[in-house]
Amino acid sequence: MIKRLKRRFIIINMTLVGLLILLILISISVLTYNSEINQAYHSLEHATNFFNRDRFPEIEGDSASTMPPEIEPAPEIPKHELDMPTVYAVSVLVDFNGKIAEIFDIESSIDTALLVDATDDALSGGDYGTLHSHNLMYLKKHVNNGYLIAFISTDSINSTMRNTILISLAIFVLSMLLVFFISERLAKYSIKPVDEAWKKQKQFVADASHDLKTPLTVILANTDILKSNTESTISDEMKWIESTKNEAVYMKALVERLLDLAKSERLKDEISLSEENISLLTSSVVLQLEAIAYERSIEIVSSITEELYAMSCAEPYTRLISILIDNAIKYSKQDKIYVSLYTNNKKIIFSVKNFGSTLSSEDLSQIFERFYRADKSRSTEGHGLGLPIAKNLSNALGCILSVTSDEQNGTVFSVTMKKRQ
Repeated sequence: MIKRLKRRFIIINMTLVGLLILLILISISVLTYNSEINQAYHSLEHATNFFNRDRFPEIEGDSASTMPPEIEPAPEIPKHELDMPTVYAVSVLVDFNGKIAEIFDIESSIDTALLVDATDDALSGGDYGTLHSHNLMYLKKHVNNGYLIAFISTDSINSTMRNTILISLAIFVLSMLLVFFISERLAKYSIKPVDEAWKKQKQFVADASHDLKTPLTVILANTDILKSNTESTISDEMKWIESTKNEAVYMKALVERLLDLAKSERLKDEISLSEENISLLTSSVVLQLEAIAYERSIEIVSSITEELYAMSCAEPYTRLISILIDNAIKYSKQDKIYVSLYTNNKKIIFSVKNFGSTLSSEDLSQIFERFYRADKSRSTEGHGLGLPIAKNLSNALGCILSVTSDEQNGTVFSVTMKKRQ
């Protein structure tokens, strides 16, 4: 599933970025083409302006039937003044009978037959256009003697567009290779949390199945023993009955913890925070757990600053600190644990400290994972779900739950809250 998700991420990312790059390159090509066309028409316009009607004498009589008089040689016009970025450019004066009267050649060599064909096509067309069969663009203007037609080659435009398209294709291919490389790395980085969550989910299912499988196996074995001793009395088989009950109680507690865990994970969307007297809530929880600590011959030494208020929710907060204090009682190897509530700048900090086994760096990094237990021997009671539930509760309340552990200061769980403004 993770590989399929990664592949889908890469495909979607490359498709979106590829379309964006393609759109940009197409836009650049279109703008380049329009710029070349506009420059070519500007050059044609510029060329015809050098041969305006003031340069040609008026034709007396019927201009439609009279041939134009001899025309003085056209003035020599330097090519750089026309700013023509083409292979060649040429203008022709055509009389009203459609015959070429004069050719104004600007440093170019154009085939006469091609020029005659192009002139005929231009006369039958509009005032301007492109003659694709001749690779020419033209501009036609009326003068006293007939028509002045300027031609310009489109070879440079075609060459420019060909180069632009080839460069765009190269850029697109290189860009897609780069996008693929980046997408692959980005997908690996982005999907890493999903991969970790998936592995944790699989481990969670495996751990839950294991914790449920063991008591179920014992219950089934006890049942088989009871079925095989049909003639025995209840008192004779009491140990098997007690064993079955104990395993059922364990299963019940485990299922309840699993339900609590599931509920705590969605608690953030369900609770609303309000101003709470954290000092009063903490004191009430300590009072309730003193009996449990007494049964284990442990004293709860508390130092609670009075009248501290924070944005919180009573029920989740009391559950949170109950789990932490109960956990400290359970794992303490001394006869005291220490509970404190105090302020630090604009923060309210609740902490509970016990002196049990020192947690390693590996334990500290995984202590809030589901079913994780620092006590590898599992000699202490519990299912490894209390601290994950506490973590979910602290997230729902907007608190920060942290833990430190060393031989000198013991193991300290802290909950940091924002103080009421």
